[in-house]
Amino acid sequence: MRESKRSQTEQQRKLREKEIYDHLKGLGDRNYYAWDQNLMAEIYSVRRPFHDNILTRYLKGKRVLMLGCGKGYGTKKLNLYAKQVTGIDISERMIKLARVSYPDPGTSFIIGDAENTPFEDNSFDVVYCKAILHHLNLPRVLKEIRRVLTPNGYLYVVDECGLLNPIAWIRRRFFPSEIHTPDERPFIPNQFRKILYRHGFHEIDFEYRFIISPVAPVLARVIPGVNLMPLVHFLLGVDKLLIGSPLKQLCWRIGGIYTVQP
Repeated sequence: MRESKRSQTEQQRKLREKEIYDHLKGLGDRNYYAWDQNLMAEIYSVRRPFHDNILTRYLKGKRVLMLGCGKGYGTKKLNLYAKQVTGIDISERMIKLARVSYPDPGTSFIIGDAENTPFEDNSFDVVYCKAILHHLNLPRVLKEIRRVLTPNGYLYVVDECGLLNPIAWIRRRFFPSEIHTPDERPFIPNQFRKILYRHGFHEIDFEYRFIISPVAPVLARVIPGVNLMPLVHFLLGVDKLLIGSPLKQLCWRIGGIYTVQP
């Protein structure tokens, strides 16, 4: 009885996620990308060297599966490195948009459940997860990732959400967007790392990113017309100091590259 109820709850969670992304009716009516994009781009540029290094070293010439591919935008850069890219998403609407927007012959898009994919064992060299794991049942999806990865495969996690970041909490609490869902579960960084270790993933490299710098794009919407780029650079410098301390557990974004332990 308890197992049946748990299974029903999991199915309801997945249906809610699908409904939200099929119709973009999340917890709010604000576009998630309504904040100042120039400032956000400047903030994200800090992590580009780490990302490009991972893509070059671990994805070049590989078969890559992207979980939660959404509209397919992330596959554009993956295609510059990978031999083949497969995107999977639970939302039929997102997959339709991806197929229209990114018809690259080396890319395919499939409607499906990231926790129960239709692929055979050992089908991919790399599984790429960008801001998707906090939408999923983590132990279940990690088991599925291990199944579809080759024995020497890699898991690359990008832009997972930190639970303890105060700015992210304020944004989610008071300014929810159309893509924020009720079942999202951001992570405490150290706990996230321990969970992956317990599920057989060996950490090669890990990054903590952004603690207070994301406040600038939010402020830009409140006080338009003011040049906040100097503030962004100052806050990124403060972030660097904080991330070198125990306060790194407050970071907004986390990510890392992993290999499967035998």
